[in-house]
Amino acid sequence: MPDNRLEKGVKRVTVIASPASNTRSPVESVIVVRVEKNRKRQSKSLRGLEKLARRGAAATAGYADTYLAHHDRSNRRKRNGWLRELGVNLWRAQRAASKKLGVRKLFGL
Repeated sequence: MPDNRLEKGVKRVTVIASPASNTRSPVESVIVVRVEKNRKRQSKSLRGLEKLARRGAAATAGYADTYLAHHDRSNRRKRNGWLRELGVNLWRAQRAASKKLGVRKLFGL
């Protein structure tokens, strides 16, 4: 007797047959498998610190990306534009980073 049991993670099996259910028509079956995620192993007391570190890293990446975009734009627009608009570009990058970090949320502003 064949073993018809499926894997533990199988969520749904769909059998697709042609309208004329001849024995010669091909039959397809689609198996949808649910992938279980591994639970993150972390103590409860460090969750806030990890969240803060992750937000800081995201803000730093956002700062660099924003600055580079404005730096390139300034270079395209004017000769030595990156130097002429250095202060403005740094200010815009800092503003984008603080939005990503959520400074207002941190200090309740």
